[in-house]
Amino acid sequence: GYCQTVVATEDVDCQGVMFARVTRDFARCFTALHPTYTANRCYTDTGGKQACPSGNGQVCSRMEQLHTIVEDWNSSSDMQLLLDTWCRVVKSQESVDCQHVQWARTASDGTTSCFAVLDYAQPEGSHCWSNDGSSKANCHQGATSHSYCEATTTMDQIQSACANGASSCYSDLIAAGSSWAEPLVDDGPLQQALDSYCQEIVAPSATDCAPVQFARLNDNEHWRCYSSLLETTLPRCVQDGGATTNCHAGDDAGGSFCTRDAHLTAMVDDFTNTSDMQLLLDTWCQVVKAEDPDCQHVRWARTDSDGTTSCFAVLDHEKPEAAHCWSNDGSSRYNCHPGKQTHSFCTVTTTMAEIRSSCANAASSCYSNLLAAGSSWAPSGGGFLQQALDMYC
Repeated sequence: GYCQTVVATEDVDCQGVMFARVTRDFARCFTALHPTYTANRCYTDTGGKQACPSGNGQVCSRMEQLHTIVEDWNSSSDMQLLLDTWCRVVKSQESVDCQHVQWARTASDGTTSCFAVLDYAQPEGSHCWSNDGSSKANCHQGATSHSYCEATTTMDQIQSACANGASSCYSDLIAAGSSWAEPLVDDGPLQQALDSYCQEIVAPSATDCAPVQFARLNDNEHWRCYSSLLETTLPRCVQDGGATTNCHAGDDAGGSFCTRDAHLTAMVDDFTNTSDMQLLLDTWCQVVKAEDPDCQHVRWARTDSDGTTSCFAVLDHEKPEAAHCWSNDGSSRYNCHPGKQTHSFCTVTTTMAEIRSSCANAASSCYSNLLAAGSSWAPSGGGFLQQALDMYC
């Protein structure tokens, strides 16, 4: 691609070059291939050399540039390789304007695009992604002087759906080719909470909203509760971080719906502005405590002024925010909306204190363990004394 889209178009002496052939000692673009002679001058996607027809015809040397492309590829994380390959396999087929794009790069403002060419004249920066899809790695940025196509929403969705599973997603992409569809992310804890609000609060409280069960943004980016969904996927759901993501859109024409923009927006704000510790406590309510038959549907952990902590099914957005939520150290509180006692709630003060103690300043790790273990998760009690007592047993 580099020989065809850059060298052939920018150097009049190199018009017609199409094929890159690389060894340790040279890296060149050729106009043709040798009809009979082969050598180990091509690369596999894993960085190994393989036999291919040798270059022939007119030649243009590009030692530094082609070697740098190989180094960029070999140093990519599985996630970055997945994003780059999506650009080549899927995005490049989307329109004439996106032909030849093959490198996914994220700008400092968070916008991610597929680029045809990388800009090796600029120093490396935080433009690539690590395997967890949430932290960046240094690499060369895309060259805006050549063709590129913005793809932020889809890239965010791929990163979220394939976090720590990029290798598997990559294999699926290679197998499916341009027909590969990025996994939908419509069932994270936040989206589940929004859906549950429609099912458990809106549907029972209004006769004209009786069958609604799905929270979705409409075309005007207002939140509604819908009774049915379309096959069409659009950015109508929300990820745990607050960004919109593709999911099956609400059916405005064929089903019923009720607008609840203020309440659902407040829920998104409460969730996305929370600390790692509070997210852990809320998720414990949803994943563990909600398994108790008497505590079904609880999902928000809130602490009262007397120190009592409970899991609530609903938050009370009509009351002012106060010190009901917990910071990452597990010992100080910050303002958030209280739980609503007119709906179901269960007191869990002792367990919540235990979680805050064992996961103090490590809430993110505990959260990952909770999601992996599900309802069987329990705080480990990580103090040295408790470890000594456990060891003695």
